[in-house]
Amino acid sequence: RDADAERLSRMRWLLVLDAWPEVRTPTEAWLAADGEGRPLVLAHGTGHDVPPIAANESRTIHAVLAGRIDNQKELRASLAARHGLTGNDDAELVVHLYEERGLQCVNALRGAFALAVWDARRRLLLIARDQLGLVPLYYSVEGARLAASSSLPPLAALPGLGANWDA
Repeated sequence: RDADAERLSRMRWLLVLDAWPEVRTPTEAWLAADGEGRPLVLAHGTGHDVPPIAANESRTIHAVLAGRIDNQKELRASLAARHGLTGNDDAELVVHLYEERGLQCVNALRGAFALAVWDARRRLLLIARDQLGLVPLYYSVEGARLAASSSLPPLAALPGLGANWDA
């Protein structure tokens, strides 16, 4: 159990904020506007090196991922012929799978993960986690605001977030 707790504490987490203009965002965050013109933030962090937010070639789809994709080798081999893969980050695979399969991209992923994908063309935000829930995905919706994270402390630190949690 101690090894599992240590591994989870080192794991990269994700943060998604939609319509939270008063929140200071991580320096590595990707900032844009949602379909209503409100600020949209995709970020990930730990205390370790954090790669840039993954994007497709036209920079219309962005993704962050916490956890790991176990079938990434097979997905990378399949996607490499049709997409310009630039790195080894699993979030890059999610971007291109989403490009090809839309919401069904999640069905092709195996592993322990939580993810967020912003599609600027469709003005669509997808947040999901692995089928077994091995990586948590917490979220809060208050009025027009949405906050989601794979780690509870970043959400708990948000100003004005309701104190009542529904497990």
